[in-house]
Amino acid sequence: MRVAKINDVKVKVFEKKELIEKLGFTEEDAKLVMKYQKTFPELLQDGVEGFVIDAETLWEQLGKPNGQFSKWANKRIKEVFKNGLEWSFSRIRIKDGRPKQVIKLTLETAKHVAMATGLDGNSSKKVREKGNLVRNYFIKMEKALRDYEYWIMVREPQKEGYKKLSEVLDTNYQLTHEGKSAPNYVFSNEADMINRALLGMSAKKLQALLDTKDKATREHFTVEINKTISELQTMDMGLVMAGLDYETRKKTITNICSTKYKYMQLIVKELKKTA
Repeated sequence: MRVAKINDVKVKVFEKKELIEKLGFTEEDAKLVMKYQKTFPELLQDGVEGFVIDAETLWEQLGKPNGQFSKWANKRIKEVFKNGLEWSFSRIRIKDGRPKQVIKLTLETAKHVAMATGLDGNSSKKVREKGNLVRNYFIKMEKALRDYEYWIMVREPQKEGYKKLSEVLDTNYQLTHEGKSAPNYVFSNEADMINRALLGMSAKKLQALLDTKDKATREHFTVEINKTISELQTMDMGLVMAGLDYETRKKTITNICSTKYKYMQLIVKELKKTA
């Protein structure tokens, strides 16, 4: 996610590429999130709770049902009360000094309103379609935020695991090289060995496949791939500590990948389709 300023508020927004790569979103779902995240940036703020959705903005995105915001709001507020949902009401002064009513909704209330919009027979096709789109956005955004949080929970320990593996490799190298620290290629070769064994190609080829401009290849992998790499790093660490040489470790890790993690090759095929 990258930081963007929307409505004078700094928030982290999703990029289309990471929605597809990291979270496994379809092209259509990713486009939906990209379209509406700028309209409802409140959902992207940390700790989304309370009254965060502006009702008038929601009304506009729903195709302005009932023609006037006040008429629509009065109708929907009755439904909100009836269903025990939450909303807040306040007045602010606008530039010419006139008061303006501001209605804020919780995310759950906004989803209910979007879901209910267009269900009555008098609604236009446009309003029905808009209601469906906005409702789907709220659902997809919740999923994206939840999945991204899980992605981080997997990725961060995996990065720490790589550091520990590098430390073990360095200690092992020093034992056979008169106490000299291991050169960087020792660490990159080990990481590449795991990539090849699991995914069938080097980091360089994976970068080309994913069309990445950086060298942090694993930042573009799905949770499932990164979780598996984390497990393999732990296994590899044990092999290094047991004194096995590089070729033996490579053979062992490759055998594990071709049996226990054989299904990962199917994921690579999916990567090629979305690349």
